[in-house]
Amino acid sequence: MDDIESITFFGIFVSVVFSFLVSMAESFLKGLDKNQVIEVAEDGGGNYEVLYTLLSQPQKYHVALALLKWLSIVSAFTLSFPLLISLPKIAPSLVVILVFVLLVELIPRNYSYPINTNVLIKFLYILRPVCWLLFPIILPMTYLSRFSIRLLGGKNIKIDSIVSPELLETFVSVGNRQGDFDVEEHEMISRILGLPDKVVREIMIPRTDIVHLEAKSGIDEILRAAIQSRHSRIPVYRDRVDHSHNIIGILHVKELLDCWSKGETVDLEQLVSSRPPYFTPESRKIWDLFQDLQSSRLHLAIIVDEYGGTAGLVTIEDIIEEIVGEIQDEYDTEEQIECIQISSDIYSVDARMNIDDFNDFFNSNLEVVSVDTIGGVMIDHFGRVPEKGETFQIDRLKLSVLEANNRRIYRVTVDQTISNETNLTKSKEEFHG
Repeated sequence: MDDIESITFFGIFVSVVFSFLVSMAESFLKGLDKNQVIEVAEDGGGNYEVLYTLLSQPQKYHVALALLKWLSIVSAFTLSFPLLISLPKIAPSLVVILVFVLLVELIPRNYSYPINTNVLIKFLYILRPVCWLLFPIILPMTYLSRFSIRLLGGKNIKIDSIVSPELLETFVSVGNRQGDFDVEEHEMISRILGLPDKVVREIMIPRTDIVHLEAKSGIDEILRAAIQSRHSRIPVYRDRVDHSHNIIGILHVKELLDCWSKGETVDLEQLVSSRPPYFTPESRKIWDLFQDLQSSRLHLAIIVDEYGGTAGLVTIEDIIEEIVGEIQDEYDTEEQIECIQISSDIYSVDARMNIDDFNDFFNSNLEVVSVDTIGGVMIDHFGRVPEKGETFQIDRLKLSVLEANNRRIYRVTVDQTISNETNLTKSKEEFHG
């Protein structure tokens, strides 16, 4: 009798542990990171092949994991049922059930820790033959689930998507070249994959920096704005530019040449009447906006906030720069360049620089929910617009106001000396330790 009980307890233990591992595997698959996917694709070889089978046919793996999970759950309860009903009180039974739910559902579902790519690949090597063995069950179960959903009047969700179609396409392209990438290409791929997650608010030119023209502007004012800004397209408004409904069109500067060549008087309202502005909310995804601008053959969009006010402006060039990096031309001045290195550890940074870009460049971890730019970080810290020369330290970086007025910050000085000294001290400790 003791031997039978020992075997039963061992069987329950194995079933519970197996259920836990399968549930953790499901969590790992859902948390697969795009950078890990590209890393495997660059390395190529067998790891690339096994991950490709997962990304191209994920439903097969989902069904296999579901079958394994429920087989282990049923096995555990079948083995434990005689023991549970023989217990004199209900409390121990509830404790066992709660522990089982904790291990099989709650911990795996809420587990958030960086996934080790090598561990995941090894698991896929084990799971692939299991999928082959369970294929006679997986195939009918897949079709049966789809049929049942349609029968109930629902729609089949494309859960076959562990990653986006764009990432899968990139994964295949990178895998075909297998590591033949330089640093710049790798960075560009990362930017492309990050593009669908960004919203236009993160890259827009704020309203206060927009070059615009009032509808009744004279020819001298129009020429001055066109020459000083060097822009080929300028928004035209009536009365106030902060209300989006007051923006009546977009002036194409080259059309002024047509007017002058014909000896016609420049009438801004008439000139822009055939080119109405394209409006989009600041929460719009960059990738969606890019596709719309391409299909509409437009180069510029006016960004509006939730109240209908003018928030800013985004051009095709701004979106392309998110992919290829900053584009400098002969008209860009130092004030327009986002980040300038002054010395080995000191940089001059445009206060409009996005916090994510700042973190990537300086390898920092700034996190401020209420603002998007490094200038916003400084205003959030001081609780006001700081004056020139005011300084504070954050995340091993010393930030100083380089240029500002009583309304906004223009440029910030970033001193990395503290960060580099800390890294040097750590290196010495590791060397002597």
